Amino acid sequence: MALDLFMNRLRESGTQQIRTPLSGDKIYKDECIFSFDSPESETGLYVCMNTFLGLGRKHVERHYRKTRNNFYLHLRRIKKELPVEKKEEEENKVTKMAIGVAGGFSVDCGKKYEYEEINSLVILPEFASIPLPNSDLPQMVKISIAAVLSADSAARLEEAAAMSGTWDGEKRAISRHAENLLQLDTGIKVPPRGWKCEMCEKTDNLWLNLTDGSIL
Repeated sequence: MALDLFMNRLRESGTQQIRTPLSGDKIYKDECIFSFDSPESETGLYVCMNTFLGLGRKHVERHYRKTRNNFYLHLRRIKKELPVEKKEEEENKVTKMAIGVAGGFSVDCGKKYEYEEINSLVILPEFASIPLPNSDLPQMVKISIAAVLSADSAARLEEAAAMSGTWDGEKRAISRHAENLLQLDTGIKVPPRGWKCEMCEKTDNLWLNLTDGSIL
């Protein structure tokens, strides 16, 4: 039985093989570090519960032989196309030679999908599998698994870091006009919304004076 095998291996190796990720740990759960295998691949993705490296089926055994880490979180995501209702099909009929507008060609062609997440704890080298969630697992193991599943992946953190200091994906840079911009301490606080002209109370086509904070 997979659960009995797991408990025996846990006693043999000690709990140090299963870690709970800390704030500085990177979790590679989107794609294999050696290939393009992902949770949506036919064989899924194996995440080492000690190093948090993501590995495809062809690479996980090599990682086990090198590290002797027995425990891996297996992630499998199945993409299922949802049926399109007849009424929705009629609404999506093309009447214009355009893309992404009413009556035009839909970007997603009217298709909708749902995803089924199938996770399990796998013990190597036997590849014995324990479907998750499982109430019989030790609390420490359940906490570690939950932390891995809920944490942002390494790829997402890298993307967020790359996007920091940008505006809508474009790098924010200080222009030559702003380097020596004089800003007076007038006590004016520009609200986040509800702007209007100080002279005529218009609410459109407004300009903000960056020196004294007036809106005209």
